[in-house]
Parts: sequence; C-alpha cells; structure tokens
Amino acid sequence: MLTNPPTWGTLPISAVPAYAAAAPPISERVLLLSPRDIDRATLVASSALTSLPVTNLQNQEPRKVWRSVSAVSQFVDIALDSPIACNAIAMSGFNMSAAGVWRLHGYASVSDMGVTAAVSSAWQSVWPGGLKHYDPDWGPEVALLRIENENPYLYWRIEFSDPSEATTFLDIGRLALGRAVQFSINCDIDGGIGFVPNDVVEPNGYGQIFTDPRPYAQRTFDLPWTALTQDEVSAQAMELSRLRGQAGDVFCFLDPGAVSNFHLWSMQGLFTGRAQYTPRPLFVGGTMCWSFTFSLIQKL
Repeated sequence: MLTNPPTWGTLPISAVPAYAAAAPPISERVLLLSPRDIDRATLVASSALTSLPVTNLQNQEPRKVWRSVSAVSQFVDIALDSPIACNAIAMSGFNMSAAGVWRLHGYASVSDMGVTAAVSSAWQSVWPGGLKHYDPDWGPEVALLRIENENPYLYWRIEFSDPSEATTFLDIGRLALGRAVQFSINCDIDGGIGFVPNDVVEPNGYGQIFTDPRPYAQRTFDLPWTALTQDEVSAQAMELSRLRGQAGDVFCFLDPGAVSNFHLWSMQGLFTGRAQYTPRPLFVGGTMCWSFTFSLIQKL
C-alpha cells in the first residue's frame, strides 16, 4: 500500500472547473458638471486667433469658439476664483480628430504652473476608448476627462494636442472645470432620451405643406430620482438648480464610462421647466429622502 499516493487532481473524474462568465460592462451613474467655476475664472491660452479669443470658452454657445494658431502643444491656464478640488473637465463644440488628446494639471502655486504639478492626469483621447464616432448631422461634440483628486487648487492647466495632418488649429466652443456631481444612486429607469425637431413645417390653404429642414434635432434628457438622501439633494441637486436656473448650461453624461454610446448619452444642455423637490416617507440615516426630476435640452 502506498503511504503517500500521488495527487492527480482535486476534482472527481470527468469533472470540469466551474464556468465563470465574463463580467458584463458596468454602467456608471449619471454625472453632471457645471461650467460656473470656469465662468468666474481668469483664462490665458498658449495662442489664440485675435477674433476668436480664449474668453469664448466662457460663453455657453458651443459654436462661438476659441481658436488656437496650432493644433499641437496647446494649453489653457486657469486661475479659479477660489481653490476647488476639481475632478473633471468637459468641453463641447471642438474640432479634434481621432488622434486628439488632452490632459489636466493642478498646481499648488502660480509659480508651479507648467513646471511642477500637484495633481495630473495622463494624456487621454478626447474620444471614449480612442474611438471617434462618425454619425452624420450630430451637432456639437462633447468630451469628458476625470481624475482622482480631493485637494483644492487655485491654478490649473488643460493641455491639448492633435497631431493629425488634417488638423492645423484647434476649435473649442465651451469648457467646464470643477467638481462633478454624481449621486450615490442612479436615476430611475422611467426617464428617457427624446428629440425635438426644429424643422419648419407650414401648410397653406390648398393642402400643400412646405418644409424648411434644420440640420439637427435637439435631444432631451429626463432624469427622475424617486428617493435621494436629503444631504445630497440639498447640497448638490438643489444647488445645481439654484445656480444654473434655465439660462446656465450644464454638461450631462448619462453613462460617463460608455464608449460606443458615449455621444448618444452625453450633451451640453439647459435645465427646462420648474425645479420641484418633494419629500418622501423614506428615511436614510435619520433624514428624509426627496424626489425630483432633472429635464435638460441640448445646446446647439
């Protein structure tokens, strides 16, 4: 008898290891970013066309652009009104090719700008996963870059570069830098995406209908939350409503981690309608939950 029989395996004869299915992609929660902090900041660009200055980035119209004189090694230096622990930047109305990249730096002092960054992202493609979509008649493009940061800084630099031979200058229409809002729970599943056609349709008295087509249909997002904690509602949701109103733009990303659908689920938009917050008979941590809906319409 063998005192130490050989070990052939831990599974019975004819058995196979348990099948482990690949983890599906995880959708992220809605992310919102206000350009309010950039609008109160001082901006200086590496270069700019005289008629299209860097201050155009503080105008919410995505087609009123800052234009650089080169497409490579360009940057925008930002001195905020007060130190902020920024963790996201967004832009819209840009002309960058599939090769376009950008990155973000935060600095402890003005003398450190361009020299020693206290926090920095890596170079990232302006297109999710580096994949530029080619859907026709889409309207202003939107991009998002995020970093891990919990420390407030007054001075920031955003760098841009596009080595494509076809891109000889950079156009960027709108810029946001700040602290992203991403609630602890996602919006309800009964929201949705809609389209508002801007075509002119005019019938006459003889049964004819004359049309004047417009190039883009505006998208709309309806984002309801049935129950969100009181602290999040009062400190974040209500503040967005109060400070942006209906005239201040907001970047909205339904799934900020999306790749092929990123452009479908992202936009620079405006809040529409009344901001109404309603208490609910549900308590978390001893405080009441509240319901509300964010409705946005796209800026074109």
